[in-house]
Amino acid sequence: YVKINYDGLKAVVDVLGGVEVDVPFDMKYDDPAADPPLHIDLTAGTQVLTGDKAMEYLRWRKNNGEAGEGDLPRIERQQKFLKLLLNKSLSYKLPTVANTVFEYVKTNMPLDQILFYAAKAIGFEMENLNRYRIPGDVSHDGHEFYIHDPQETEDLMIEIYSQ
Repeated sequence: YVKINYDGLKAVVDVLGGVEVDVPFDMKYDDPAADPPLHIDLTAGTQVLTGDKAMEYLRWRKNNGEAGEGDLPRIERQQKFLKLLLNKSLSYKLPTVANTVFEYVKTNMPLDQILFYAAKAIGFEMENLNRYRIPGDVSHDGHEFYIHDPQETEDLMIEIYSQ
């Protein structure tokens, strides 16, 4: 297992010199009660996001005063961002990235094993990376919850693990 916190993700983005992202629209949001406090101020367009700006992009749900789009479009943006991050990581910088991540990560894998796999991953072709979302629907009963479909989820797991 691997669990990384906000600081770790920011550190990886910064070690890579930022990640180029096409921000689809202006993202403006403030939530001083969030932990950590959240201030998002991104303008639309292609730009290189450093660690702090990347976190703004990844955490954005809605603009101040708007209803927002819910979490599904945010998850889609997060997955695309992580694919861009991984693609940039899979270079000669991968051992440095792995070493940077290790201090921010909780995992059951020792550093030497992470570095071993990181070195093997150099040159990985991103078109061979598949991403999935657990099948289901959003509940709209006053609160938004994502309710997975047990049968479709089981079918997806069988498909993934039979490859």
